[in-house]
Amino acid sequence: MMQKVSFCKAISLSSGFIRKSVEDRDNPRADSDVEFGADNLLTSHSGVYVRKRSDDLDVNDTPLYGDFDATNSDANNNGFYYSAQPYMEIRYAEVLLNLAEAACGAGDMAYAVQLLQQIRARAGYTADNNYGLDANLSGDKATCMSAILYERQIELAYEGKRFDDLRSWLLYDGGTHFNEIDGAPASWTLTGWGGNTCTWLGFAPLNGQRRENMVFRVSDAHNDGLGGTTYGTDPFDPSERCAAVDLRKADLNSQLETLKNWYDQYLVRKLKKGDGQNQQDLSINFLPRYYFLGIPRDAQSNMKEVMQTIGWDDYNNGSANGTFDPLAE
Repeated sequence: MMQKVSFCKAISLSSGFIRKSVEDRDNPRADSDVEFGADNLLTSHSGVYVRKRSDDLDVNDTPLYGDFDATNSDANNNGFYYSAQPYMEIRYAEVLLNLAEAACGAGDMAYAVQLLQQIRARAGYTADNNYGLDANLSGDKATCMSAILYERQIELAYEGKRFDDLRSWLLYDGGTHFNEIDGAPASWTLTGWGGNTCTWLGFAPLNGQRRENMVFRVSDAHNDGLGGTTYGTDPFDPSERCAAVDLRKADLNSQLETLKNWYDQYLVRKLKKGDGQNQQDLSINFLPRYYFLGIPRDAQSNMKEVMQTIGWDDYNNGSANGTFDPLAE
């Protein structure tokens, strides 16, 4: 299993949605008024619970979350509504990844690989299998950079970094459509990385891919996948719930295999159509101008002399196209 330990502890998937009727169970619409969370979560549910950076009750007898009511501060009352856990804007692993990206860009792939190995060693990988890395990273710049970006995707999952990585490396379309930006100068043409960052990195462009809405529901074989909003109508008996993965134990692989088998037995993956009120299949369509951030209307109203970015409406100039070139020397 190639997923890193740090990613495994980042999330806990919910134990499946339950439905009121067969029609609700098989409804592909994205609205959520007909579904409830299993395991007695009832109407308080989500598809994914982020555990990363949390101060878990099973690790700390006095976790830093709750309702801060001295007479009623049990963590079961308000769960993760509030947290006094200190927030880290940047941590050491990201510093190493930033350095690895700079080293690779400067052509020192060997040093970049050493940094990746250092990060993976902390997560439990060993030199026996080259820390789970491909053997040719130090000899190919594109392959090495691709490995670094993948490591950032896994290591920094749910830390708010991925969107900026996608923008900075033009991974929605490879940077091949800058000429479609209204008012873009001729100089806005990608000349490095073979003219297409996606092709250079071996990355499938995100534009055109379906925006998946991943949902796990209770399988038909288990009470027909149906239930209600009371404890007595929950199709899962507490004894059937799979134990959470405990990263403090040495048998991590066997725990993950047990969890996988539980999902295979009790849950079914379902793709919901659209999101919110949109009941159509949706595909990613990241416009080229989105790579360059424009200034919002409210901010412009407070900064009359600041120019708007090319490709965005200048609200201080009758919504004319912006004239500021962020790439100008």
